[in-house]
Amino acid sequence: DSDESLVQPNELSTDAGISTDSQLRSKSNVWNYAHRDPNDLAWAICDQCPPFPTPKRISTKGGATSTLRKHLINAHKKIDLILVPRDDKRCGNYQQLNVIICISC
Repeated sequence: DSDESLVQPNELSTDAGISTDSQLRSKSNVWNYAHRDPNDLAWAICDQCPPFPTPKRISTKGGATSTLRKHLINAHKKIDLILVPRDDKRCGNYQQLNVIICISC
């Protein structure tokens, strides 16, 4: 999704040409619940899953966050991450679903 792409600031790469986690910034709100695997930046580690015996790793190859988003919605009921199509029919982009839940019902 275009709203979930990685933003790499200019001139923020290591000498070897490999960006580090602290140098990568993402616009996606899934990163409120996960972080990049420091050993392999093509993977994310879910902060909501128990870290033992091994942390839950989810592929984010190429900056894609769809699989991570689906995991967070399905496994952890993070409904704030649900995306819905925008009203603009010319655009194939999605926006985040703002959900109001009545806790007194």
